[in-house]
Amino acid sequence: MQICNSCHAGCCRKHNIDITGIDILNIAETLNLDISFFSEALPNDDQYVKAMLNKVPLLKFTDGEPDKYYRMCLKMRESTLFPNSLKCMFLQEWIDENPDSANFNKVIARCGIYNIRPLTCSTYPAKLEQNSLSAYYIDPFISSEENTNPAYKACPRPLSKDDFDNNSANMMKDLVLYKFEMDFFKMLSEKWNKNPRASDDLITFLKEEYKNRVKFTPKEISSPQKN
Repeated sequence: MQICNSCHAGCCRKHNIDITGIDILNIAETLNLDISFFSEALPNDDQYVKAMLNKVPLLKFTDGEPDKYYRMCLKMRESTLFPNSLKCMFLQEWIDENPDSANFNKVIARCGIYNIRPLTCSTYPAKLEQNSLSAYYIDPFISSEENTNPAYKACPRPLSKDDFDNNSANMMKDLVLYKFEMDFFKMLSEKWNKNPRASDDLITFLKEEYKNRVKFTPKEISSPQKN
Protein backbone atom coordinates (compact mmCIF):
# COMPACT_ATOMS: atom_id res chain seq x y z
CA MET A 1 0.00 0.00 0.00
CA GLN A 2 1.13 3.55 -0.73
CA ILE A 3 0.90 4.52 2.94
CA CYS A 4 3.68 2.04 3.72
CA ASN A 5 6.21 4.15 1.80
CA SER A 6 6.20 6.83 4.51
CA CYS A 7 6.09 4.46 7.49
CA HIS A 8 8.91 3.27 9.78
CA ALA A 9 7.46 -0.28 9.54
CA GLY A 10 5.98 -0.62 12.99
CA CYS A 11 4.26 -3.83 11.89
CA CYS A 12 7.72 -5.39 11.30
CA ARG A 13 8.69 -4.46 14.85
CA LYS A 14 5.71 -5.13 17.13
CA HIS A 15 4.76 -8.60 15.81
CA ASN A 16 6.49 -11.95 15.74
CA ILE A 17 6.34 -12.89 12.07
CA ASP A 18 4.92 -16.38 11.58
CA ILE A 19 6.31 -18.29 8.62
CA THR A 20 5.07 -21.28 6.67
CA GLY A 21 7.08 -24.15 5.29
CA ILE A 22 7.20 -22.57 1.84
CA ASP A 23 8.44 -19.29 3.36
CA ILE A 24 11.27 -21.18 5.06
CA LEU A 25 12.27 -22.92 1.84
CA ASN A 26 12.05 -19.75 -0.27
CA ILE A 27 14.31 -17.77 2.06
CA ALA A 28 16.76 -20.61 2.71
CA GLU A 29 17.18 -21.53 -0.96
CA THR A 30 17.09 -18.03 -2.48
CA LEU A 31 19.60 -16.55 -0.04
CA ASN A 32 21.52 -19.78 0.59
CA LEU A 33 20.98 -19.46 4.34
CA ASP A 34 20.78 -22.06 7.07
CA ILE A 35 17.32 -22.23 8.60
CA SER A 36 18.76 -21.52 12.06
CA PHE A 37 20.19 -18.21 10.84
CA PHE A 38 16.87 -16.53 10.08
CA SER A 39 14.14 -18.51 11.86
CA GLU A 40 13.40 -19.54 15.41
CA ALA A 41 10.96 -21.84 17.15
CA LEU A 42 8.99 -19.85 19.73
CA PRO A 43 7.35 -21.82 22.57
CA ASN A 44 3.66 -21.28 23.24
CA ASP A 45 1.91 -21.27 26.58
CA ASP A 46 -0.54 -24.04 27.40
CA GLN A 47 -3.59 -21.79 27.00
CA TYR A 48 -2.60 -20.84 23.45
CA VAL A 49 -1.88 -24.46 22.53
CA LYS A 50 -5.23 -25.60 23.90
CA ALA A 51 -7.05 -23.00 21.81
CA MET A 52 -5.01 -23.23 18.61
CA LEU A 53 -3.73 -26.81 18.30
CA ASN A 54 -5.01 -28.32 15.02
CA LYS A 55 -5.94 -24.81 13.85
CA VAL A 56 -2.46 -23.38 13.18
CA PRO A 57 0.94 -25.02 12.54
CA LEU A 58 2.48 -25.99 15.89
CA LEU A 59 5.55 -28.21 16.12
CA LYS A 60 7.19 -30.39 18.74
CA PHE A 61 10.96 -30.97 18.80
CA THR A 62 13.00 -33.64 20.56
CA ASP A 63 15.59 -31.00 21.47
CA GLY A 64 12.90 -28.63 22.80
CA GLU A 65 11.11 -28.55 26.13
CA PRO A 66 9.06 -31.70 26.81
CA ASP A 67 5.39 -31.34 25.84
CA LYS A 68 5.97 -27.86 24.41
CA TYR A 69 4.61 -26.78 21.03
CA TYR A 70 6.45 -24.19 18.94
CA ARG A 71 5.63 -21.64 16.23
CA MET A 72 8.13 -20.97 13.47
CA CYS A 73 8.90 -17.25 13.18
CA LEU A 74 11.50 -14.97 11.64
CA LYS A 75 14.20 -13.93 14.07
CA MET A 76 14.11 -10.47 15.59
CA ARG A 77 17.06 -8.15 16.18
CA GLU A 78 17.56 -5.02 18.27
CA SER A 79 16.84 -1.82 16.40
CA THR A 80 19.74 0.59 16.01
CA LEU A 81 17.41 3.60 15.69
CA PHE A 82 14.75 2.89 18.32
CA PRO A 83 16.29 2.07 21.74
CA ASN A 84 14.86 -0.87 23.69
CA SER A 85 12.94 -2.25 20.74
CA LEU A 86 13.13 -5.16 18.33
CA LYS A 87 12.62 -5.47 14.58
CA CYS A 88 12.53 -8.22 11.99
CA MET A 89 16.11 -9.18 11.18
CA PHE A 90 15.51 -8.45 7.49
CA LEU A 91 14.14 -4.93 8.07
CA GLN A 92 16.59 -2.28 6.88
CA GLU A 93 16.37 1.10 8.61
CA TRP A 94 18.12 4.44 8.32
CA ILE A 95 17.58 8.05 9.35
CA ASP A 96 15.70 10.28 6.92
CA GLU A 97 17.93 13.35 6.60
CA ASN A 98 15.41 15.33 4.57
CA PRO A 99 13.97 17.94 6.98
CA ASP A 100 10.84 18.29 4.84
CA SER A 101 10.18 14.58 4.59
CA ALA A 102 6.80 13.17 5.54
CA ASN A 103 8.32 9.91 6.77
CA PHE A 104 6.82 8.80 10.07
CA ASN A 105 9.28 9.26 13.00
CA LYS A 106 11.88 10.48 10.47
CA VAL A 107 12.99 6.91 9.86
CA ILE A 108 13.05 5.13 6.51
CA ALA A 109 12.47 1.39 6.71
CA ARG A 110 12.37 -1.15 3.90
CA CYS A 111 12.08 -4.93 3.73
CA GLY A 112 15.41 -6.47 2.72
CA ILE A 113 13.75 -9.57 1.25
CA TYR A 114 10.65 -7.96 -0.25
CA ASN A 115 10.40 -10.27 -3.28
CA ILE A 116 10.49 -13.37 -1.06
CA ARG A 117 8.87 -11.91 2.05
CA PRO A 118 6.66 -14.28 4.07
CA LEU A 119 3.04 -14.61 3.01
CA THR A 120 1.84 -13.19 6.32
CA CYS A 121 3.69 -9.96 5.41
CA SER A 122 2.17 -9.73 1.93
CA THR A 123 -1.36 -10.03 3.35
CA TYR A 124 -1.02 -7.76 6.41
CA PRO A 125 -3.26 -6.25 7.75
CA ALA A 126 -6.02 -8.14 5.91
CA LYS A 127 -7.48 -11.47 6.98
CA LEU A 128 -9.94 -14.03 5.67
CA GLU A 129 -13.12 -14.77 7.57
CA GLN A 130 -13.01 -18.17 9.23
CA ASN A 131 -14.24 -20.88 6.84
CA SER A 132 -15.02 -18.45 4.04
CA LEU A 133 -13.42 -16.40 1.28
CA SER A 134 -14.65 -13.06 2.59
CA ALA A 135 -11.86 -10.70 3.61
CA TYR A 136 -11.59 -7.90 6.16
CA TYR A 137 -8.83 -5.83 7.69
CA ILE A 138 -7.81 -4.70 11.16
CA ASP A 139 -6.55 -1.12 11.28
CA PRO A 140 -2.98 -1.26 12.69
CA PHE A 141 -3.12 2.44 13.61
CA ILE A 142 -6.00 1.89 16.03
CA SER A 143 -4.71 -1.39 17.45
CA SER A 144 -1.30 0.12 18.26
CA GLU A 145 -2.45 3.30 19.98
CA GLU A 146 -1.70 1.86 23.43
CA ASN A 147 2.01 1.39 22.62
CA THR A 148 4.24 3.97 24.32
CA ASN A 149 7.38 2.98 22.41
CA PRO A 150 7.32 4.88 19.09
CA ALA A 151 8.94 1.90 17.34
CA TYR A 152 5.76 -0.12 17.80
CA LYS A 153 3.35 2.51 16.52
CA ALA A 154 1.91 1.03 13.34
CA CYS A 155 0.88 3.28 10.44
CA PRO A 156 1.22 7.08 10.43
CA ARG A 157 -2.59 7.52 10.24
CA PRO A 158 -5.80 5.46 10.25
CA LEU A 159 -6.29 3.40 7.11
CA SER A 160 -8.98 4.33 4.61
CA LYS A 161 -10.87 2.48 1.91
CA ASP A 162 -8.72 4.21 -0.70
CA ASP A 163 -5.63 2.52 0.76
CA PHE A 164 -7.06 -0.84 -0.22
CA ASP A 165 -8.95 -0.10 -3.44
CA ASN A 166 -5.87 -0.09 -5.67
CA ASN A 167 -4.54 -3.32 -4.20
CA SER A 168 -7.63 -5.38 -3.39
CA ALA A 169 -7.23 -7.90 -6.23
CA ASN A 170 -3.63 -8.74 -5.35
CA MET A 171 -4.48 -8.75 -1.65
CA MET A 172 -7.25 -11.30 -2.19
CA LYS A 173 -4.95 -13.50 -4.27
CA ASP A 174 -2.30 -13.39 -1.53
CA LEU A 175 -4.89 -14.15 1.17
CA VAL A 176 -6.11 -17.27 -0.63
CA LEU A 177 -2.52 -18.42 -1.20
CA TYR A 178 -1.68 -17.73 2.44
CA LYS A 179 -4.66 -19.76 3.63
CA PHE A 180 -3.66 -22.68 1.41
CA GLU A 181 -0.03 -22.61 2.55
CA MET A 182 -0.97 -22.30 6.22
CA ASP A 183 -3.37 -25.24 5.91
CA PHE A 184 -0.71 -27.30 4.15
CA PHE A 185 1.92 -26.43 6.77
CA LYS A 186 -0.57 -27.30 9.51
CA MET A 187 -1.07 -30.70 7.89
CA LEU A 188 2.70 -31.19 7.77
CA SER A 189 3.05 -30.16 11.42
CA GLU A 190 0.55 -32.84 12.41
CA LYS A 191 2.53 -35.41 10.42
CA TRP A 192 5.79 -34.23 12.01
CA ASN A 193 4.37 -34.34 15.54
CA LYS A 194 3.50 -38.03 15.20
CA ASN A 195 7.23 -38.73 15.08
CA PRO A 196 8.99 -35.52 16.16
CA ARG A 197 12.67 -34.99 15.52
CA ALA A 198 15.33 -32.44 16.40
CA SER A 199 14.84 -28.91 15.08
CA ASP A 200 17.88 -29.27 12.79
CA ASP A 201 16.00 -31.98 10.88
CA LEU A 202 13.07 -29.72 9.99
CA ILE A 203 14.59 -28.34 6.78
CA THR A 204 15.22 -31.85 5.43
CA PHE A 205 11.65 -32.84 6.27
CA LEU A 206 10.26 -29.75 4.53
CA LYS A 207 12.33 -30.22 1.38
CA GLU A 208 11.09 -33.79 1.02
CA GLU A 209 7.44 -32.96 1.69
CA TYR A 210 7.27 -29.94 -0.61
CA LYS A 211 9.12 -31.75 -3.38
CA ASN A 212 6.46 -34.43 -3.37
CA ARG A 213 3.29 -32.46 -2.77
CA VAL A 214 2.29 -32.67 -6.44
CA LYS A 215 2.10 -36.38 -7.15
CA PHE A 216 3.04 -37.71 -10.59
CA THR A 217 -0.05 -39.77 -11.26
CA PRO A 218 -1.06 -39.26 -14.91
CA LYS A 219 -4.71 -39.78 -15.63
CA GLU A 220 -6.45 -40.27 -18.93
CA ILE A 221 -8.82 -37.55 -20.00
CA SER A 222 -12.12 -39.13 -20.80
CA SER A 223 -13.85 -38.04 -23.98
CA PRO A 224 -17.30 -36.48 -23.62
CA GLN A 225 -20.01 -38.97 -24.34
CA LYS A 226 -22.25 -38.41 -27.31
CA ASN A 227 -25.99 -38.33 -26.88
